[in-house]
Amino acid sequence: MRVAAFVQARMGSTRLPGKALLPVWRDMPLIELVLRRASAAASLDNVVLVTTSDERDDPLAEVGERLGVAVFRGAEHDVLGRFASALERHPADAVVRVCADNPFVDPSALDQLVGFFESVQPCDYASNHTALSGLPDGSGGEVMSATSLRRAAAEAVSPYDREHVAPFVVGRPEAFRIRFAPPPADPWPFLKLDIDTPRDYSRLRRLADRLPDDQAPLWDLPTVVECATPSS
Repeated sequence: MRVAAFVQARMGSTRLPGKALLPVWRDMPLIELVLRRASAAASLDNVVLVTTSDERDDPLAEVGERLGVAVFRGAEHDVLGRFASALERHPADAVVRVCADNPFVDPSALDQLVGFFESVQPCDYASNHTALSGLPDGSGGEVMSATSLRRAAAEAVSPYDREHVAPFVVGRPEAFRIRFAPPPADPWPFLKLDIDTPRDYSRLRRLADRLPDDQAPLWDLPTVVECATPSS
């Protein structure tokens, strides 16, 4: 099974505009941190930065090109259509959606997700990014078969379904085979490791400052959790 990760990013965030280029660890911007960490997942055959055609997102495309990451640009608000078009340009059997809000997306968590998805075939969609996963928020992802992504893009009509990638599939368990990766035997403590607001950004920037330089930027999840917990 050929699996690609599509990293969803744009500069037009409403709660924290331009956050994708804000430095998180030293002078490394959020989008670079996400792309480097996603690219470290051994189970992925390709990583694609999926951004918009708006000129505001030119700097994001430049970061992707500098890192040697494939870049696809499409509609700003029809994110589902953007993903389906990216799939046609960069074919795969399944697509892992990675949100560019997640500076500490964990390569091993992505590998575990892909392994789970492959082990429960036939399956259309699986995730380990919800509270059910036992992982810190922002460390996992969601994966969808190419067939399901194409079907969703062809059939979804509501603005909400077009502005997001997975709700059309997740909201129709009678039509799609949906699975959730089980939590580990010892679930991780709940931590919010995604950046939605200025407060989130300040908190995770301080966390990044506490992480060891010799592992940067591929800190493993135990290290991130240890540095994020109050006792650390």
